[in-house]
Amino acid sequence: MQRSWAAIAIFLSVLLSAIGVLAVLTNDAVPDWVSRTSSYQAPRGASPEIPPTDIRVLSRMGAIEQVHLVASRHDRVTLVFVRDISASPDMPLQLQATVRYGRNATTLDNEGLAKARVYTGMQEYNSYLWNPPMGAPFLNRSAVAALMNTQSWAQPWWQVYNNDTAADIPENKSVNAAYNNPASLYQSPLIYTVKLENLLPNTQYFYEIEGEYSGNFTTLPMDGDHSKPLTLGMWADVGQTNVSALNMEYLLHDVNPDLVLLAGDLSYADAFQQRWDTWGRLMEPLMSHKLSLFCNADHELNVGNEQNVGYMFRYPAPFDESNSPSFEYYSFKTGPLHVIALGSYTVFNRSSVQYRWLEEELSRVDRRRTPWLLVMLHVPWYCSNFVHIGEGLLMRESMEPLLYKYGVDIVLTGHVHAYERTYPVYQNVTNPCGPVHFDLGDCR
Repeated sequence: MQRSWAAIAIFLSVLLSAIGVLAVLTNDAVPDWVSRTSSYQAPRGASPEIPPTDIRVLSRMGAIEQVHLVASRHDRVTLVFVRDISASPDMPLQLQATVRYGRNATTLDNEGLAKARVYTGMQEYNSYLWNPPMGAPFLNRSAVAALMNTQSWAQPWWQVYNNDTAADIPENKSVNAAYNNPASLYQSPLIYTVKLENLLPNTQYFYEIEGEYSGNFTTLPMDGDHSKPLTLGMWADVGQTNVSALNMEYLLHDVNPDLVLLAGDLSYADAFQQRWDTWGRLMEPLMSHKLSLFCNADHELNVGNEQNVGYMFRYPAPFDESNSPSFEYYSFKTGPLHVIALGSYTVFNRSSVQYRWLEEELSRVDRRRTPWLLVMLHVPWYCSNFVHIGEGLLMRESMEPLLYKYGVDIVLTGHVHAYERTYPVYQNVTNPCGPVHFDLGDCR
C-alpha cells in the first residue's frame, strides 16, 4: 500500500471544535466547500466539565426529561424521553405514556403509546472520572473513593470487599467496583420510546407528552426531493463541557440544521452511568427540536466497559427501516442525501455481515434521487494525528474500494478532537473521484 502521506494534502487544519462544518447540500455538480464552511470557532483551551450540580444537568425528579428525536424514515420519527424516579420511591410506576402529535399545536389529532424500558449497568469508578479525556475533572479521587466505600454495610469477613486496591485511589477505605458489589450497580431511569408515524414530509409537527411536556420539530423531505437545499449540522466527540453547551446552542440557533449527524462519542459516561443522564439533559434543547442520527464509538463501546448498553437503549438507530441486522450500521435517505452509518468497532472484513450489508446497500443507491452519498463512522481513515493515524487503516483497506466504486462523496468521522478536511482522496493519493473526508471533534 502506498504511504505517500504528503499526497494526502492535509487539509485545512482549523480548530472549529465539535461542529466543524456546516454542510449545505444541493443538486449542484461541484460543491463550494470553502464558502459553505461555518465561521464559528469554539473557545480554545481546556474547558471545565459541567459539574453534576449545574442547573442544566439536574434531575427533574420524576418529570419528563432528556427528550430527543431520532430520524427513522421520511414518514416516521422516533421520540425518546426519560423519567428519573430514583428519588421518588412513592411515585407510581408508569411503564407507558401517551404522546399526542399533529400539525396544529391546539389540535393534536394523532396518538402514540410510548413504552418504558430500564437497564442495569455496572458502575466503574475509573480514572476517567478524575483524569477525563474531555475538560477538567468531573470528580476528585476522594469523591470517587467515597462512592466506592462499603464499610457502612460490608461484613469484614467478606473477602471480596478487602481493601487491596481501589482503582489506584490512594484512600484505603474503598474497594474495587465489581459485579458482586451492590454499590457498583446502576439502574437507568425509565426510558420511553415511541415511533411517531404517518408523517408528512417538510412539515412542522407539534407533540405533547402526557400533557406535561410539549415541543415541535420539522420533518425531512422525501428522498428525491431537490426543491430546496438540505442543511446538515455535523459534529462528533461532544462530551459535557461548557464548550459542548456552546456548540449545542450554536447548532440550534445559528446553524438551524434540517438534520444533525453525530459521528460518535456522545456523553463520555465511560461506565459512570449517571453521565448518560446529565448529557441527555444538557442536549435536550437541541435534540428535542431537531432530528438527529448517531453512530457508536469507543466511548459507547468499551472505554469503561460500556458495551453499547447505555447508547443502545437511549439512542435507537433506524436499522430496521434500512434492512440492517444491527444498530451499529444502517442507512437513511432524505432529499438529495443518502446517509450510511458504519461501525468502526464492528467486524468489517469481507466475510463480515457489516461488509456484505454495506455492499448491498451501496448497490441500491439511486443517484438520480439521492446524488449526495455520505458515509458516517467514528475512526478516521485519514488524519494527521500520529496517535490515532493507524487505527482506521484496516477498515480503510477493507472498505475503501467499495466506497470508491460507488462514488461516495463525503466521509464523516471524529475521534481525534480536531477539525481536518481532505481533498478527494483514494488509497492515500488525491483522486478527483474519491470522497472528501471530514474529521470533526471537540478540541477540548
